[in-house]
Amino acid sequence: MSKYAGRTALLVGSSACLWDDIDAFEKIAASQGWEWDVAAVNHAGLAINHPVEHWVSCHPPLIHYLKKARDCYTHNTLGENGPMITHGPAIIVGSELMDRQHSVRHDIIINSAVFGIYVMFLLKYERVVLAGIPFDGNRTYYHPKQVKPEFSDDIRHIRNVWERVMDAEEWEGRVFSMSGWTRALLGDFTDLPG
Repeated sequence: MSKYAGRTALLVGSSACLWDDIDAFEKIAASQGWEWDVAAVNHAGLAINHPVEHWVSCHPPLIHYLKKARDCYTHNTLGENGPMITHGPAIIVGSELMDRQHSVRHDIIINSAVFGIYVMFLLKYERVVLAGIPFDGNRTYYHPKQVKPEFSDDIRHIRNVWERVMDAEEWEGRVFSMSGWTRALLGDFTDLPG
């Protein structure tokens, strides 16, 4: 049996709502009695103030260097780093830089968050909750507040990918989001029963 069976993966992204999403998630997880692990997507792993169990990306070289940066600079401010097991698609250039490579369908690797959900289920997590992954065009946590929300063709493309993958995968009742468009797509996590 997987050591992650029965646990919740908190998949964290880089949107500015990340910190509010985590605060809300922690309250709900405590009230539900869930045991949970952080799985960071891309840049989120550099700043998250929890131990990072997994770090997922469709951009292996990026994670390779961000992990080195977290190892060197953040342990004094963010606390324990955690194992930071890196995961990437097997067919992507640079995948040898990751701790684990996964062979997945091409449509899964178009977006790192979608890939992260897929990996969490491969690892046998019971559910995945997204924090800081609203895909509503808002700024990231590392951009200044003056940056205006942008609803671009890139966001439209990512949303189309999510909708197609949702149709193909059995995520209903297993994947939730704390905010934004992904919350509307995946369902209202706060109404989840026991």
